[in-house]
Amino acid sequence: MKSNILRETDFDALLSYNRQIPNKDSVQQDTRINVPFPCECINGQLLGHVFLYPTVTGDTYDLIAGRNYANLTTVDWLRRFNSYPPNNIPDRNAVVNVTVNCSCGDSSISRGYGLFVTYPLRQGDTLESIARGSNVSADLLQRYNAGANFSSGRDLVFVPGRGDFISTLDY
Repeated sequence: MKSNILRETDFDALLSYNRQIPNKDSVQQDTRINVPFPCECINGQLLGHVFLYPTVTGDTYDLIAGRNYANLTTVDWLRRFNSYPPNNIPDRNAVVNVTVNCSCGDSSISRGYGLFVTYPLRQGDTLESIARGSNVSADLLQRYNAGANFSSGRDLVFVPGRGDFISTLDY
């Protein structure tokens, strides 16, 4: 398994967040996996984490955001946090800042959750399917994501849980 986010030696730790994966050497396509990452204040503006992505020939912001980071970020965010023009990203030996948004929740909704999964929506997702798969109520999920269209097939929502910050990727 190769990842632009984790080193190969980190996969044993990764499995502890992904009980649905019995073998670290074989993951079925379209399997969602949880990836832990720290969440910090970026430029005094937002909570997130910046991953450093080394470019390869043919990279575009669209490919980096969509394919390599499973829509955890957007082309707009890549433009915002990088100085490279979207049509002139260096082919090699450059580093792109990949900023991923995260959430600390809302204590007025509940103080019982310290972990929030940054969850990129994909085609076929619904409020009910995400609630069922996350073992949280649809009402709680909707309250933490007011105004979110869970069936949009794009965008991010935040799923409450317990533990450290994690993110869900499609592998």
